[in-house]
Amino acid sequence: MTTALHLAAPSFTPLEVTMEHPNAKLAREMYDAFGRGDLDAVRSKYFAPDVVFYAPGNNALTGEHRGADNVFAFFGTVFQLSGGTFHLEIHDVTGSDDHVVGLTDGVGERDGKPFRYHNVHVMHFKDGKLAELWENPEVDKYDAAWHK
Repeated sequence: MTTALHLAAPSFTPLEVTMEHPNAKLAREMYDAFGRGDLDAVRSKYFAPDVVFYAPGNNALTGEHRGADNVFAFFGTVFQLSGGTFHLEIHDVTGSDDHVVGLTDGVGERDGKPFRYHNVHVMHFKDGKLAELWENPEVDKYDAAWHK
């Protein structure tokens, strides 16, 4: 006697689609503009006029950079010290009504030596603009890259 095995067709569960939070979308767009070198868009579309960047450690970038002009001076120092080689690699961005977190790598070259450090950007958006950004890098690698 032969016994037949009957398998039921697998059930189909539709893929759940989640919408990206609007602040996370803004942060992704800002990262894209920065990566393209479109700093005019970064300033006019994504930054609050009184934006603040907080850079940790003991290096040439360390400090509290207040206002768009000072943040752009900070960017100028980054590009000068890296000979224009600095760029961000974006791994993920997630957000809520108050905050966005960007998982990034800072990559470039300084004094002929390549560098790479993992970084977590914690951002506060207000009224659709970046109000504050805290850099949270691997401080030893960040300090080595941006030494005084």
